Amino acid sequence: MNKKGYAIIDVIISILIICISMPLIYSTYKIIGNNEMFPVVIQDQIGLTQLRRVMNTCYDIDIQYNTLSCIYKDEVISIQTSSNNTFISDGTLIIFSGVSDIFFTVLQNKIYLNYLRNSKWEKGFISYVQ
Repeated sequence: MNKKGYAIIDVIISILIICISMPLIYSTYKIIGNNEMFPVVIQDQIGLTQLRRVMNTCYDIDIQYNTLSCIYKDEVISIQTSSNNTFISDGTLIIFSGVSDIFFTVLQNKIYLNYLRNSKWEKGFISYVQ
């Protein structure tokens, strides 16, 4: 036993631990890094999915620029847009972050939610007009 330094076995064990942990740390960093790059896109898809879920059972749809009215579960509901938020009349709030303008359009019997983020217009499909 060498009291002035480390034995070769100590060095080998240290290198082995480093070699095993580095790929784990790197892969975890890549996963976290990828999720942080696109949180807005993921949030947009969640918001559009929530709107699609409501619209799949709606009928008698009436669309204005920033208001969509329909009959949902035998009740008239209103979906309104305001800056970066979308409100459903039962109190549900759907947030599209970083959006400066948001409104509904109908093109070829399809309902779209259009929104402006960072000077770029994006369009998300919601439902078919019934």
